[in-house]
Amino acid sequence: MASLALIAGCEKPSYQLGEKPDIHTPQYSVTPEESDPNVIRFTFNEDFVSPFWRVRKPDGSYFETCSRDFTLRYYMKGEYDGILTVYGQGGMGEPVPFSFMVTENDPIVMKLTGVETRKIWVWNWSEDLHFGEGSRDAREPNWWPVAANEMRDFAMYDDEMCFVIDTWDYLLDTKGKIYADGTVLSLLDPEGFPEGKEYRGTDMAYIQPEGQKWGLYADEEGTLWLSFTGGGFPSYPCHPSAMGGAYEVLELSDDVLSLKYDTGSDIYGSWFFRFVLKGTQPEVGEGENPDQPVIPEMTELERFLTSNDDTSQKVWIWDRNTKGHYGEGAPSSMEPDWWPVEPDEMKNYSMYDDELEFRMENHEYILRANGYVYCDRGALAAMGKEGNVATDIEYQQPEGQSWSIVNEDGVDYLQFSEMAFPSAIPVPGVLGGKFRILSLTEDCLYLRLQTNDDSWYFRFIPKK
Repeated sequence: MASLALIAGCEKPSYQLGEKPDIHTPQYSVTPEESDPNVIRFTFNEDFVSPFWRVRKPDGSYFETCSRDFTLRYYMKGEYDGILTVYGQGGMGEPVPFSFMVTENDPIVMKLTGVETRKIWVWNWSEDLHFGEGSRDAREPNWWPVAANEMRDFAMYDDEMCFVIDTWDYLLDTKGKIYADGTVLSLLDPEGFPEGKEYRGTDMAYIQPEGQKWGLYADEEGTLWLSFTGGGFPSYPCHPSAMGGAYEVLELSDDVLSLKYDTGSDIYGSWFFRFVLKGTQPEVGEGENPDQPVIPEMTELERFLTSNDDTSQKVWIWDRNTKGHYGEGAPSSMEPDWWPVEPDEMKNYSMYDDELEFRMENHEYILRANGYVYCDRGALAAMGKEGNVATDIEYQQPEGQSWSIVNEDGVDYLQFSEMAFPSAIPVPGVLGGKFRILSLTEDCLYLRLQTNDDSWYFRFIPKK
């Protein structure tokens, strides 16, 4: 019965069907077209029997056909696989697994990812119809056409998306919160939103799980799709099936990404998403929308701390080639006169690969420590570690750490939130500490932490 169902499911071939195939290695080929390496041709060369192909697509699903000769376009380079089963009137032969390589990315992939610089996609909030809901057959949100900046009071417009090339990682920076549809709340927070009730869309805490991937592919009709794995979604989870679902690509250009998600339900219809490159939205005072998101004014110190001359995010690293870039001094000192660390002296510890970012938005503090930080013996217990020797310890920065600049009695300090610290941990006091700013310019961040027994010094320069 299984073989009959298989034969009935495929177009009847013009070749005469013989008995059950006895072919150990059927004659077939899977090769890229000479004119386009992203087009793969599948050819079956046996007489008197027929093929059944099951070929993996980039999104992990399978394309199935009984054709003797056909092509599929693969946009993303990598290794793919499939199974070829030969059948005749007497039944099916043994499945034959095969694999093939796609050696290049299609140029359209780079429109999504960027080439030398990774693209960052944000909501096109300054335009009408950048978001909304419509009927399943609509090409724009005809039920709820969201106007420019209409969602400004919800946790949407600060979201940032990146699509990493070759590793295919999907990165969604939500700043800790998203605006979510009522249909998904029980999935994302079953304790806060128990099943069995109806909910309206709302803001909720969300940190992207690790390991989410993306894929770009075309179906048999040539429609382009953007798919997500691991429950991923483009900023707004509109429906349970959309978490890890495939979105139709309505537009993908150098600076526009427009998507549609069909829920498969006439009740819930389709959802529409329009994104543009970060930095292409109007600034405050431009355009026709007076209620655009407010970009806070920066003090000079905040500008030095957060931004490069071209307004891009500044990244700080240790000034490892300068004597005294780290060290210890007397409580009354303004320099590390007890232990002025020599250039590159700490190279055997996990310090010099650390990167610090002080983001202006929400005053978010980012420490890229690559899995380890340097911790002196007196601070090990504060980090939950045992021992009496300075060493590297495993470290992953918690979400939500922040910074602020405060002025007390005419002196400027850099204040870290609870348990946050600038790369190294010499004493427990650096955790959530308040550091005197000895120098903060375009090219130097020099900090001092005073304790009852000593003072500690941290000197950083911008990463070039």
